[in-house]
Amino acid sequence: MGYRNYLGKVSKTKYEELKDLTEDELIKSYGDDDNWFDAEEISGYKKLYELGKDCDFDENKIQRFFTHKMNFESDIEFSLGSKDFLLYIIENYRDKVKAFYINLETKTEKELRDHAKTMRIEWVNLTPYNIDENVDTIVDSWKYEYEIFELVRIYKTFDWKNDVLVYTGG
Repeated sequence: MGYRNYLGKVSKTKYEELKDLTEDELIKSYGDDDNWFDAEEISGYKKLYELGKDCDFDENKIQRFFTHKMNFESDIEFSLGSKDFLLYIIENYRDKVKAFYINLETKTEKELRDHAKTMRIEWVNLTPYNIDENVDTIVDSWKYEYEIFELVRIYKTFDWKNDVLVYTGG
């Protein structure tokens, strides 16, 4: 499947408990699997949304989750997000969609048909939304123009008072 990026959350209480741990302390408490945070019942981490791959966000917008450098940080990202960071992602995606559609006006007829075909596949062979009442996400697409709506939902419903946003990749 390859490298993927995610937004998730942990409670501020759990964040305070984790942020100062050394790598040895993490391993002792949670095991030496680099994806220890995937086990929600262990770490308190909950995945909110898969952003997919090729997330080239400005590193200056992301804060270190741990208060010190960890060895695994070269293999995976585990960073602290913020309301401003989430808004930055939304605006980043908006800019990509805007640029795509502006550029689409200059495309050949074949390129326009190819775009129509990908949109047809999205709606005929796939379903870009999730109507399952047991799942929080509403978007099941990696198209930026749809992902934006999921990110706005997270932005508007996230409990910024009690939770911290976590940006992960691995």
